Amino acid sequence: MFRSGATRRRLHWLPALLATSALVGGSVVASISPARADEPAAGLGPTITHTGQPPTGYELTIRYQNSGATRVQIAPEMTFSDPALIKSTTQAEAKPGSQWEPGDVPANWKIYDMTKNAAGVWSYTTPLPSGTFSYAFLVNCASDTGAGCTRIADPANPNWNPADTGGANRQVHVPSDRSYGTLDKYFEAPAAADKAGSLEHRSYPSTSSAGTQGLAVYLPPGYNKNRSTPYPTLYLSHGAGGDEYDWSTQGVAGNIVDNAIAEGRMQPTVVVMTNFNGIPGGTAGYATEVTTKVIPYVQKNFNVSKKASDRAFAGLSAGGSRATNLLYNNTAQFAYYGLWSAAGGYTPPTEEQVAAMKTVEVVHAGTGLQDFLANINASSQLREQSLKDLGVNVVGFNQPGVHSWDIWRMELNDFVRRVAFKATTTNLTVAQKANGKFKITAKVAADAKTSTVSPTGRVQFLLDGRAVGEPLELTGKNVSVTLTAVAGQKVTAVYTGNALFTGSTREVTID
Repeated sequence: MFRSGATRRRLHWLPALLATSALVGGSVVASISPARADEPAAGLGPTITHTGQPPTGYELTIRYQNSGATRVQIAPEMTFSDPALIKSTTQAEAKPGSQWEPGDVPANWKIYDMTKNAAGVWSYTTPLPSGTFSYAFLVNCASDTGAGCTRIADPANPNWNPADTGGANRQVHVPSDRSYGTLDKYFEAPAAADKAGSLEHRSYPSTSSAGTQGLAVYLPPGYNKNRSTPYPTLYLSHGAGGDEYDWSTQGVAGNIVDNAIAEGRMQPTVVVMTNFNGIPGGTAGYATEVTTKVIPYVQKNFNVSKKASDRAFAGLSAGGSRATNLLYNNTAQFAYYGLWSAAGGYTPPTEEQVAAMKTVEVVHAGTGLQDFLANINASSQLREQSLKDLGVNVVGFNQPGVHSWDIWRMELNDFVRRVAFKATTTNLTVAQKANGKFKITAKVAADAKTSTVSPTGRVQFLLDGRAVGEPLELTGKNVSVTLTAVAGQKVTAVYTGNALFTGSTREVTID
């Protein structure tokens, strides 16, 4: 997205959207292929400048045209705090970008006044570290905190949805100048046009009071509805006050998945972003909606696998509680779960629930370590450790931060790069040869049957826990070794994995 050039080259950002509409399967489909232009109309919208100067090396300017306004404020997700000083929503630093220091994290939103020039263009400029930042405008608002005022979207930075119903917040991505100690959030940046997937909005028959409900659907680059191998599916849930657009706007899920796929860290995957608003029955009602309405609709209308081993579900905050409910009570519907800043305290599962959870490939649990909402950080970490102690395969990912999209973007990125659809199974066969020798063959296969490639990497053979020679390169699906052994000895094959697959182990006893 950004062109290389001399220091202080101004880099403009505006998604120039090419939209079409069609009637597919009885539902209205809005299909977007994002094309990106370098120059916003009349210089409005966000502009990124690489200053090479402290505190971050980058500077953001946002311009908004409104000559008739007497006051314009910006409500940005651009306030920072030292994590050690975050105690609650009211006990935290509220530093602007100009005071950012390495290690600071996004904390609270704060209202800033914009400056008007003679042409009626209002502007706001601030240094920023790397990351994705949301913002909106307030026009002629008397309150310094924005209380009682309506937020207005930036018309020079439109939403991907042609109906523009994803809320007033708009996003801008800032690169990293590592010389100033910023954590590089490159994985949140828009991908090059030839490596970017597309977004669609769908409506499906629902149990909601309206009778239909919306889905935002991400299709990976090169999505082929006729591909012989169907795609895996990741289902995502928003939090309280959100909707199906949140993950594809504030959450930049499309960018995160685009970059993971482009770097060979994730299989091409269909991502379905749901809306739990208006679904009767709370978390249990939502679980029924997902399993009886959403999944069947997606399987009918997209080229996705119908096997639970090829499905994942994750949610944030109130969506995290829905993910937890699915994990506890509809365990077999998904092979991978993400519980992120999950609302609600920890409830110990029953023995039956634990037995079911042990069949899940991976549970990914994470939170902001300074999350001040209903002590979520404590309950999330208690849930993570307790499930681990019960023998459930839980992977933790906890980062400094609060109850914010900064955390949830990182959770999604870690989930798709380290967990989702990466599990493998290693099997061993033993063939006896003459003179006490045995041919041991290890076969490694992806658990997700939607994978179009086979695992690569190395396999180390062990005899009674001791390494037999050096690790061997996995060629095709099999690798073999011949060794001398006697009955009762144990042979182990350890596959170490690669960027796209996680490791697995199998042990057999020589008969």
